[in-house]
Amino acid sequence: MASPPTTPPLVRLTRATERLLCGSLGTAMAVNALQAFVRPDLPWFSTLWLGLWILTGALFPVWAGLRAAEKARYARHRAADEGPPGSGPSFRPGTAYYGQAA
Repeated sequence: MASPPTTPPLVRLTRATERLLCGSLGTAMAVNALQAFVRPDLPWFSTLWLGLWILTGALFPVWAGLRAAEKARYARHRAADEGPPGSGPSFRPGTAYYGQAA
C-alpha cells in the first residue's frame, strides 16, 4: 500500500507562519478593543499591546515572501507537468479555452 503524499516543507512553514500571523493579529485587535473599552491600568499592558503589533508587522513580510516562494514553486511544477507551450490540455481543439484570446 502506498503511503499518503507528504506536505512539502515550504508549505508547512508557510502555513505555520500564516497561523502565527493570524493569531498575533487577532490577539492584537482583541487587546486593542480591551484597551478602548476597559482601559486597564496595568503597567505591562502597553508593552503587550506594542509587542503584539510589532510581531504582526514583522510576520507579515515573512509570510508574504514564503507565500510568493510557494506560488513560484507551484507554477514551476505546473509548467513542468504541462510540457512546452501549445501542448497542454487547454490548447486542444474542443476544450473551453481553445481559440480564445488571452
